[in-house]
Amino acid sequence: MGIGIFFNVPAHGHINPTLPIVNELVKRGETIIYYSTEAFREKIEKAGARYKPYSFSLPQGPTSGGNFVNLAGMLLKATEEVMSEEMNYIRKLQPDYIIHDSMCPWGKYMAKHLGIKAVNTTSTFVFSGETTNKADGFRKKILKMALEEGIGKIFDIVSTKRRLKVEYGVDGKIMDLFRNQEELNIVFTSLQFQPDGAKLGNKFVFIGPSIYDRKDAQDFSFENIGDRKLVYISLGTIANERLDFYRECIKAFSKSEFNVLISIGSKVNKKEFGVVPSNIYIENYVPQIEVLKRASLFISHGGMNSVNEALYFGVPLLIFPQQPEQVMVAKRVEELGAGICITKKEIDSEYLFKKSVYIIESRSFYESAGKIGEDFREAGGYKAGADAILNYVMENET
Repeated sequence: MGIGIFFNVPAHGHINPTLPIVNELVKRGETIIYYSTEAFREKIEKAGARYKPYSFSLPQGPTSGGNFVNLAGMLLKATEEVMSEEMNYIRKLQPDYIIHDSMCPWGKYMAKHLGIKAVNTTSTFVFSGETTNKADGFRKKILKMALEEGIGKIFDIVSTKRRLKVEYGVDGKIMDLFRNQEELNIVFTSLQFQPDGAKLGNKFVFIGPSIYDRKDAQDFSFENIGDRKLVYISLGTIANERLDFYRECIKAFSKSEFNVLISIGSKVNKKEFGVVPSNIYIENYVPQIEVLKRASLFISHGGMNSVNEALYFGVPLLIFPQQPEQVMVAKRVEELGAGICITKKEIDSEYLFKKSVYIIESRSFYESAGKIGEDFREAGGYKAGADAILNYVMENET
């Protein structure tokens, strides 16, 4: 039985998909030591892993407001600190393998420096050159961000990269900080949903979404929600403090024939909305998987996990992206006919309601979402992921 180290970033969208694989590895006799922050300790330990905190403060959800230049600097700084603080521990432990998120360059660098087999997990699309080229102005946005940050930020990034190369002999392109690909890469979507997936090669194993009972919001009850068609609304767990958006949603559906469930996250107080119509339900947390089993439409920010979960259950989407990578996801959903991407920066209630009704009344959206969901379910899931990891680790060992 082997010992594995798992490095991840403290964000629900990155951690949640990995937990079923971790649990499966533990069931097969593996010991997994999982690095994260205290906010995620309980769910990591419930999956059967040994929680280990980072010895420094990592931001909760390293998005930097979608600014990839800031994010590159943040990841390099974190890499330098993790390598300095944890290298001796990992060297003494001598794990059989390291698993790391695609946003954890420290996992890739440490494995390379110590000569340990490594596996990359990707909770978004695999970002290849073709993928980013197809995104609307993606490279132009990166250049614009670099110019806005100024020469000082770029100099800091280059200096940190140079120090890492001198100290540990590791180096790579700036864009590699967001990919960190290995000889084995586990991707939490399907080959067909991944743009240009067929061109990526056999180093990538597409296992589909890791759907499992997270047992979140266990005190939530569906008893008060009637039998009318359900519209579910959520902007995820990070950039969700959009009271203006929620108010437009309430206004849009206040006199409609739909029941509407809005998940606002922990940072927004429900009292901000006052008394709402009887068909509108506002909660800080909901059991998203259970909600999606009942929903007719998901109005979402376009986070990869949320989109994956919706399509897994054949639920079409109306997507209001908050980050550049979410635009890419939304465009892919739209391209495959499973939803609509809202490109307007500010949306009004009339527009929102019109688009929602259009999707709900169009059979084609459900057919397309259903086909993608079937594809997801056939991809193998967390068991296929565990198989791939263990087979890779055991290669050349007999």
